[in-house]
Amino acid sequence: MAFAIELALDEDSATPVRALWRRLAEAGIRFMAESGAEPHVSLVIWDRLDVARATPEVAALAAATAPVELSFTHVAAFGAEVVYLAPAPSARLADLQARVHARFAPLGDAGWPHYEPAAWVPHCTLAMDLGSIGAATALALASSLALPLDARLTRVAIVEFRPVRERFSRPLTGR
Repeated sequence: MAFAIELALDEDSATPVRALWRRLAEAGIRFMAESGAEPHVSLVIWDRLDVARATPEVAALAAATAPVELSFTHVAAFGAEVVYLAPAPSARLADLQARVHARFAPLGDAGWPHYEPAAWVPHCTLAMDLGSIGAATALALASSLALPLDARLTRVAIVEFRPVRERFSRPLTGR
């Protein structure tokens, strides 16, 4: 199982993402709607994580970090496998991701290379495990989402996945 440190979208911006996940599920693209995941932006992912040691670090991160505002401006894809919402560039989000990567690196093992700070592309997954036909369908359905979608990332979580299971979370309360 893999582990991620994620930032969850606030309820106002998560609602249209969940509605799109349901429309995708009705079209046969079910994973996100049925996964148990919350709409989020993953900051780092590893194959293994020392959750016991990471938990107090996440709590400290949440206490020191204010919610992050961003605007999702377009729908994009990673090849034919993942369709996602992409935010406008955010120096604050990029800096936070780099700090989280550095802070948690000693606690994780086998980090996913595309979550290295120089390679990281911030995104909110709409659909995954698609193939070319599924990707075309997902892109077409995602085009109905009203953009830009202004969002606040208001909670940080340790999430284990496949199956998705939130192991720990705290609201971002810092200044």
